[in-house]
Amino acid sequence: MTMQSLEKIYREHAQTVYRYLLSRTGNPDLSEELTQETFYLAVKGEIKPEIEAGPKKIITVYAEF
Repeated sequence: MTMQSLEKIYREHAQTVYRYLLSRTGNPDLSEELTQETFYLAVKGEIKPEIEAGPKKIITVYAEF
């Protein structure tokens, strides 16, 4: 995965992840931090969800982790 494709995934899905985490935590600052951590884990490959699920599902899986 290239840096450009990662940036595109971030632009397309960061708000979705943030809103999901905000609904779970109720804390905007914590949700922002967790959103960043979610994408960090995705880049590092710490969690390996099914690739066929697509970027939105994969990022949501990371957020739940």
